[in-house]
Amino acid sequence: MDYGKRPPLDEQKSLWEATVAAEGVTTLAGEATGLSLRAAGLAGAGLNSFVSMMAVIHPGDPTQVDSRDITAFDNGTGEVTVASAFKGGQVAAGVPYKIVTFRFVPAEVAALTTMVETNQYYDRVSFNEDTGIAGTAWPVGTPQVPSNVIADIITMCAARNIHKIDVHGALTLGAAMQHYSFCGAEHEDVTDVLDLSGEDVDGSHIEGLIVTGGQGGAGFLTLVRCIANAITNFQGRMNFCSFWGGVTSSFKDASYIDLVDCESIYGAVTITVQAPTRASIKNWRGNLILTAQDGGVCHVRGFKGTLEIDAMTAGTLNVYANGADITINADCIGTGTINIHGNARVTDNHGAGTTVNDYTIDTKIGTAGDAGDLGTLFAKHLRQYLGTHTHALVVVHDTSALDADLDTALQQWLLDVHGALTLGAAMAVG
Repeated sequence: MDYGKRPPLDEQKSLWEATVAAEGVTTLAGEATGLSLRAAGLAGAGLNSFVSMMAVIHPGDPTQVDSRDITAFDNGTGEVTVASAFKGGQVAAGVPYKIVTFRFVPAEVAALTTMVETNQYYDRVSFNEDTGIAGTAWPVGTPQVPSNVIADIITMCAARNIHKIDVHGALTLGAAMQHYSFCGAEHEDVTDVLDLSGEDVDGSHIEGLIVTGGQGGAGFLTLVRCIANAITNFQGRMNFCSFWGGVTSSFKDASYIDLVDCESIYGAVTITVQAPTRASIKNWRGNLILTAQDGGVCHVRGFKGTLEIDAMTAGTLNVYANGADITINADCIGTGTINIHGNARVTDNHGAGTTVNDYTIDTKIGTAGDAGDLGTLFAKHLRQYLGTHTHALVVVHDTSALDADLDTALQQWLLDVHGALTLGAAMAVG
């Protein structure tokens, strides 16, 4: 083709004809509001024929000439569905039409618009108690235009298949919110609290927030680096969380709980244990009151701080201490069993029926009566190997407590390691 000249007429004709996919006259009235036209002559053109092309009608009245993007085609009936109603309403039978191949791509533009809008959400919807507004249409819910209505948040998440929510300020859940991730931001005020409010949060994950209220549902909840402020009926896992002192949280009956590397802040924390299937508190730091265990099993591992065991009536509590001061209150009555291991000072005031097995180091030293047991104890905790020599230091706070059996056991053990025992007024050194 010579681009300096106009194309030949036959070529122009071919180009013009190529712009028309079909033309004819409608044979039946279209959809009542004007969302389609029907032409029997189009039937059998093929599945999805004409989709994204343009339907043009010219009913005879120049003011009613109109065009619409085609969104669907019924290959069996020849009905063409358009994106929005023709301005004259229902398209009657006998109306001339053309389907042109021009692609003004409104569907593609809409898809790109949706993509851009979704990208502005950064895989999450933003909630801000103070600056948010109501609504569900973009840009509401973006970081620039956050929402402050939890019902709208749920609607936007469902529409965009999003499960993460950035939370600024106080938020009370008003509906079940399973399998969501709540991400805290700028929670510097103690009033910026996420209130579970008894809602079902099965499978959800909360990070960096102050959390309160009752947990609903039958599944697990995960909290990471949160402040727990009177969370009740909890089941699930908490990692690196701080518990607000002076308030009471509780475990759910017949549930599984793991608290890992948690601590108390601003005073002693009270946890109502109830009867969990298995509860585990690992590497706790600070002051803790475990109260009202009435069944189940609770393990406290690597505990460092002050532990008070209160109002236990049933179940088993296993404590593995790492420098703890433990008090068992007199209201621990019934059929409960408390086993204490490790390094702890125990004040045992338990009431009738409760069984306390004190296996702590301090208790071993004060009550051991045979050389074999003492030897095992010292071998684990009081020996220091320096070359070929073994040194042991035994401090006895009250020499009157050393009965003949214990005195003999100490001497025998020291002789076994080539030492000697000398008793003084306040200490024994070998």
